[in-house]
Amino acid sequence: MIGSPYCKNAYKVLLLGGGELGKELVIELQRLGVETHVCDNKDMSPAGQVAHFTYHINMLDATELQTTIDNVKPHCIIPEVEAFNIDVLKEAEKTIKVFPNARATDITMNRQKIRDLAHLECGCQTTNHEYADSEQALFTAVDKIGMPCVIKPLMSSSGKGQSILRNRDEVSKCWKYAQDNSRGNISKVIVEEFIEFDSEITLMTLYDHGKVSFFEPIQHEQKQGDYLLSSQPAQISETALAKAQEYATNVVNKLCEPEDRGIFGMEFFITLSDTVYFNEVSPRPHDTAMVTMCTQLYSQFTVYAHMITNLPIPDTKVYFPGVSHTLLKFENTDNPEFHIEPILETDRDVSVRLFGKTNVTNNRRRMGVVLFRNTSPDQAKSLMNTFAI
Repeated sequence: MIGSPYCKNAYKVLLLGGGELGKELVIELQRLGVETHVCDNKDMSPAGQVAHFTYHINMLDATELQTTIDNVKPHCIIPEVEAFNIDVLKEAEKTIKVFPNARATDITMNRQKIRDLAHLECGCQTTNHEYADSEQALFTAVDKIGMPCVIKPLMSSSGKGQSILRNRDEVSKCWKYAQDNSRGNISKVIVEEFIEFDSEITLMTLYDHGKVSFFEPIQHEQKQGDYLLSSQPAQISETALAKAQEYATNVVNKLCEPEDRGIFGMEFFITLSDTVYFNEVSPRPHDTAMVTMCTQLYSQFTVYAHMITNLPIPDTKVYFPGVSHTLLKFENTDNPEFHIEPILETDRDVSVRLFGKTNVTNNRRRMGVVLFRNTSPDQAKSLMNTFAI
């Protein structure tokens, strides 16, 4: 049973993080009558702009986060970012439902923990990799892996802090870039073998009280470590898909208990020979899966809202080929503007989702997505290059 917002019988959901994925989830939860609360380290977060209640606090501070949880008294907690105090979440889970659970959140937010679990416990093939906890150790790790190689903070998102190292003279620069963009209090980095792959996919994986199911795979392209566009249907073989599903099943079964429900964005590299490499996991909706807002009858956010409220999982089929293309701004500003009229006037089935972010820093930020239905990835890229949004 679900009550009504602001009433005594309200079903309260607290999101830890208020980004664009949280914003869409809040909207879907509100359609089901849920009272939404959003905590974020930054003021005026996208999800906070649409939630019933929003709190601007330092989520890494145990006291601030615990006080907020005590005041809200939520029925469940949904982690949406990595930058919060995980010990507070583990303690809260003793009396409050956490989606999918605190342990899975802890493991997946740390690249070393999830890589070791996938590779050593689940039998997933991964790229060769080393870890480094200092600049000097990074030199050693690079020499072991060889160049080119990929350097990432153990905790970050959306490609922040990620570098492709091709020259050993750039090691110090890569170390600093990773430290400047690491989330939480972790300074360690992972050094990965650079492989030539044919495609990247995201396999949205559902865990429902012991049962594992999947969305249709999502193909995506990256630029500077962050996704540029994603599309469905994906152009991959049945052999590669079966292996990715096998890996995903092994991982979620290790992360979840039979009573859990959750959605996981599983990322894989696939080579021309159909070798599948496990890459990363997000225990929540995934940025590349925003394409489901135009390809499916029920997006990833609708599906997750149903899981959170203990409702049946709706249809996850792809009904329309489609593309999600990021809308990026490259100049620092506290007053962003968007010119979306021209692209909406094309003869394409297109829609725009602006996230509501209020500034651009570091000369690059994802500010929205453009959703194309019945359009190929190449056509979408051409249209985005034609119109300066």
